[in-house]
Formats: sequence, C-alpha cells, structure tokens
Amino acid sequence: MRIGLRILKPSTVKWLAGALRQGELSRHGLSRELCEREDWRNPQKRLCLVSARKALPELAQRLGLDLPAARRPPPPPARAAGPPPPTRFEGALSELGAVRLEAVTSRAQRGEWRAMLAAFHERGPANAPGCRLTYRLVSARQGVLGGLSFVAAPMRLGPRDRAIGWSDRARGAHLAQVVHQDRFLLLPAVRVKNLASHALARAIRRLAVDWPCRHGARPLLVETCVAPRYAGTCYRAAGWQAAAGATAGAPPGAGRAREPKRVFLRPLAKDWRERLRREPPRRALGSFPEPALDREAGWAEREFARSDLPDGRLRRRLQALGAGWENACGKPLTDVFPDRAGQVAAYRFLRNPRVSVEDILQPHREALAERSRLHSTVLVVQDTTALNYTSLRGSTTGLGSLGARGSGL
Repeated sequence: MRIGLRILKPSTVKWLAGALRQGELSRHGLSRELCEREDWRNPQKRLCLVSARKALPELAQRLGLDLPAARRPPPPPARAAGPPPPTRFEGALSELGAVRLEAVTSRAQRGEWRAMLAAFHERGPANAPGCRLTYRLVSARQGVLGGLSFVAAPMRLGPRDRAIGWSDRARGAHLAQVVHQDRFLLLPAVRVKNLASHALARAIRRLAVDWPCRHGARPLLVETCVAPRYAGTCYRAAGWQAAAGATAGAPPGAGRAREPKRVFLRPLAKDWRERLRREPPRRALGSFPEPALDREAGWAEREFARSDLPDGRLRRRLQALGAGWENACGKPLTDVFPDRAGQVAAYRFLRNPRVSVEDILQPHREALAERSRLHSTVLVVQDTTALNYTSLRGSTTGLGSLGARGSGL
C-alpha cells in the first residue's frame, strides 16, 4: 500500500488495520502514530501530521474500514477576533512613517487575518494545507494596512512548469523550493501610490530568510496567480515576471471550473531554473520496502507495485497495462487490448515522453531483487555465447574468464 511515492511497510498496514478495528485512537492519534512508524518527516525533521491526516481517508477506504468520527476542536475561550478598525488614509508612501512586516504567529493574529480576508478579500480566507507563512503590513502612524500570505506550491501549475522546463522527477525533488503567494490584501480605504510594490519587495526579502527557518527549505522561486481583470502592475514593479500562458481554470479535484489566471514568477537566485531542473538520483536497486498486498493480488500488481514514476496516473496506467500483458503474454498489443479505448491508452502511455524504458523496467528489477532475497543462490541463465561482466568485478567474487580471448565472466 502506498501514498504517492511512499510505500508503507507491511507492519504499518497491519497496525493501521488493527487500530481502525479497535477504534480507540482519534484521527490525530492515528496520524501521529503513522508518521512515527514510517519516519514521515519534513526537512526540519518534524512529523508530517497534516499530510498523514489527509491520507487517512484513502487508506481506510482501501482497507475497507471506517475512520473514527472527526472530533470538533474545543471552542475558543473568547470571541473570535474581528478585522482591525478600518484604516482610512490617502497620501504618499513617505507619510506612512516606518512600514514593517510582522509575522502572524499567535492564534489571535491568525483570527484577525482570516477576518480581514473574509471582510475585504474577494476570495475570502485561504484554506491551503501544509506550509504557510503570513505577514501583516503595519504602518507606524496608521496601524494595520493589510497583509500577505505564502503557502507551499501546488504540484502542477502549467505556466510555471513550462517556464521552468522541469521533468516530473525534478519537480517531485525540488517542489519544496517553490513558494506560492496565495493572498495579498491592502485594506480598501488605504490609497497610497507604490505601497503594493513596496510591500511585495519587502515580503520577498523577508521570505527568503523566514521560510527556511520555519519550514527547512530554501526557496528559489515565488509564484502567484492574478485574475485577468488585473494588470499585475505592482508585481511587475516589484521585479516579478509574467509567465507565458494562463492556468487551465480547472485544477484536478476541483468541484467546479475556476477562472483562468495569469501566473507571475519572482526568482530568488540567478540560476533558479538550472537548479530546479536538476534531475535527482534514482533510488538504489532494492531500496523500496516490500509492499503490503492482498493474497489475491495478481502478477501485475505484485510486479509493478514498486514503480517510482512520480505521476500517480502513470503508475496506475502501467499497472493496468501489466494486467493486460499478464492475460495475453507474448501477443501483439492489439490482441492484449482488443477494444479501441484500451489500445489508445496503451499507445499513448508507450509514446509518452515522460515514460522511458527504464521507468517500465524499474519495478521489474525491484520485484526481482525482492524475490532473490529469499534464496541463497540465484542462477542467471543466458543463451548468448559471449558475455562480458568486467564491470561487476568490484561487487562480485569468483569471476573467471570465458574462452581464450579472456572475456570477463
């Protein structure tokens, strides 16, 4: 059983099934125990409780068991904070006095920020899970002027991905170094020329220092989405670049289509594109844990369960193709998939530039390594007449020569 690229150990799956049947742990308790058993941590070595909590419903469904009922948090001791008194000011930036950014850390400050968004931002409060960093914009003379919030970047954002030009593997390895600005608010009664670009520039400088301290990853790129009715002038003035194209307007899993938006990017390093494109090393052969599979699992599921393709859709398609190959081994693709839809899906997968021969062979090799561990001796039978295993001498013993030419065995 797996969550994305994380394959849960069989002992963890067995524990989770037993814990769900007993029903003694809350969802928070299940998430914490799951993270500790799998050593599921972020770059700062903190448990990824939010990610584990999001994965619990799918895990429970696949086990055929029910999650415990969600517990409502206790009511706050005092009435939720409302937005600050509206600041009414129109003038020059210099008339505001010292303008500073204050990190929002306390519960009262977070409540005040949400109230400001609910009252004055067209999209309301933000609910993106995961890493977050929020600042209030405060004037020494006028008080709170607005604020900005930054969150972990989404997995896919078309204009950004095209601007970077990274592969799926590079994106999976370096996505933590991209930060998404999801809210920017200046109170509507504040009218100060250049205040927006000034706030953005100050926020970027703070973010480059505060984000690594809070979340452990040093950002290389900041992104945001701007509705087409806005020109994005303040972003351009603060050094942001407009990426080519717009968002699709229908993010995966969204209940309804959304308005396409333009994407603006703010690099934080000169070589940001090269560093984000850098391909990560592949996992060493045999490093995947044994997957926890049902006894009824077929050959295709057992053979392809260890695929490290970053895109879950491609992993599912590979397993579906494996099931077809299992039922019609050695036959032409048109016989393996007699229906038109199956043939189109198979050819589309095999022609996909994001899928290589290495990607298809990788889970086979992992499965072979797992099977080989069960035996003290493994025979590799080959019907060729000339073999050269010279490159294996550093990791094997007992190799001799084959024939008079001295070809390495």
